[in-house]
Amino acid sequence: MKFPGINSIVVLLAAALIVQGLHAIRSNSLTFDEPSYVAQGIAQYQSGDFDFGKGNPPLLKYFAGTLPYLMGIRLPNEYVTGFDKPDAVEFQILFKSTIPPKDMIFLSRLPALILMVLTALLVFVWGRRLYGEKAALFSLFLFAFYPIILAHGTLAALDMGTAFFVFLSAFLFWRFWEKPSMRSFAFMGVATGMAIASKMAGTHLFAMYGILLLAAYLKKMPLPKFWKLKKMRGAKYALCLFILLALISGFIVLATYQFKVGAVYPKGINKYVPNEGIFSNATAVGKIVHFALEEATVPFNFYIRDIALQFIHQKDPQVNYLFGEIHTSGIWYYYIIAILLKSPIPFIIFLIAAVYSVRKAGIRFEELFLLVPIIFIFIYFSFLVPINTGVRYILSLFPFLFVFMGRIFQGKQPDGLFNGGKIHIGLFSILAIWYAISALAASPFYIPYFNELAGGADNGYKFLSQSDLDWGQSDFALKEYIDANGIQSVKYSYYGSVPPQYYGIKHELLPSGFGRGGEECSPTTGTIAISASNLNGNILRNHDCYKWLRGITPTAKVGHVIFIYDLK
Repeated sequence: MKFPGINSIVVLLAAALIVQGLHAIRSNSLTFDEPSYVAQGIAQYQSGDFDFGKGNPPLLKYFAGTLPYLMGIRLPNEYVTGFDKPDAVEFQILFKSTIPPKDMIFLSRLPALILMVLTALLVFVWGRRLYGEKAALFSLFLFAFYPIILAHGTLAALDMGTAFFVFLSAFLFWRFWEKPSMRSFAFMGVATGMAIASKMAGTHLFAMYGILLLAAYLKKMPLPKFWKLKKMRGAKYALCLFILLALISGFIVLATYQFKVGAVYPKGINKYVPNEGIFSNATAVGKIVHFALEEATVPFNFYIRDIALQFIHQKDPQVNYLFGEIHTSGIWYYYIIAILLKSPIPFIIFLIAAVYSVRKAGIRFEELFLLVPIIFIFIYFSFLVPINTGVRYILSLFPFLFVFMGRIFQGKQPDGLFNGGKIHIGLFSILAIWYAISALAASPFYIPYFNELAGGADNGYKFLSQSDLDWGQSDFALKEYIDANGIQSVKYSYYGSVPPQYYGIKHELLPSGFGRGGEECSPTTGTIAISASNLNGNILRNHDCYKWLRGITPTAKVGHVIFIYDLK
């Protein structure tokens, strides 16, 4: 039975998502990573040089740089080749070009908005096929008003695009499982390649698909057979399937690097090559390693380097913040806390209802295509990645979670909790309105959203930091505050990559981390603006640099995260 007016409701929800996204794009200044990704994308088009971008694959950097490049924005020739770049070039192209800065930011973020909307529509499509139209509308509703999605789906960064391609690949794998054919497998392989070319987390798809194949084998489920694999069984079948998937996805990854080959670490950037102990150039093993990394011409050389740099980054000392304390190692329960505090309370109630429905009716095999990615992504980043600087790292699990949560509203299944009067529709209406209002009230500052359990966005700094709080997104708002209050200049400790002067903020720089503003932490007077992330101190060498301010009530909180103090 078709749900009445379903197409109109889908359009309205998609429109609500777009309107919220556009408002956020226009209102938020550049976050920490965005300038680098835009510049890297332009460099990839301009020279095909992938040394400019270090640590992640190029696909979504192309997306961020596409519209600025088409508008004629170019990097100075001396900056488009080579491994190390001064940050200033990134700000020059964003703020000193012929295009107004806000328009440049809009152009660079627009592809992310499109990918966010496509993800929302795919959530609806998969939800409808699994659970029915009511469930699919509910999943789409959850997506359209979820603050974490709205925060990171409107940035010229990598997280939303990666979430889309991971979700698309998993959806196409499910479709391939339902109707196996070479065509459906090829589409899945292309999507997998695009996920891998988006961010290193895309490689996790191979592990997820392996777990699904193992689950099917243990449950004695028929495997999807096609082409010459129809007569194969067991490990031989799985091995051939993964080889084919690797060939297709590998071709896509290589295409994003423009089919370039070369040394992994050519001379001049070999500071990352181990040169101690057994790896010393004086040993036979060391000579082999150095030749393989510095001289041998290989495909995927840039990708191998990016993977290596990711591992090096993860081995570096980490500075994580939770509940007012700084941790130098990973916190396994970080994402549990982050989701509990940064999700609207109705979302938590709906999630509990979805888990409860499993207890009653169990899990159907096709739901494993949702649950395996959710569990894998959560466990991997909770226990194996020591970086806890933002819930954005697990953004890819949320589309799967939204679809799964639709099961509480599914058609005629016995575990549909909103069927048969088990939860009164009035209660659901209250929760749904509360949920939507939570997002609308937070607009356009979604990054610092915290729910009522945390005391709202103004109190989020007490619990989390960095990209869960202040990632540099409130400098537009600070400039408006300064102009509205006739303030000539501020003493400013900012968190972000863009120097405040690019926004027209006249300031005296206070210690801001990363060597900016020096290390002098003595109390001062005047009009002081300080990022909540810097107030917490986790990125500063002296974590207690602003301890003298923590007991003082700020005059204002701009965008919830830039604290203003008028000290005489």
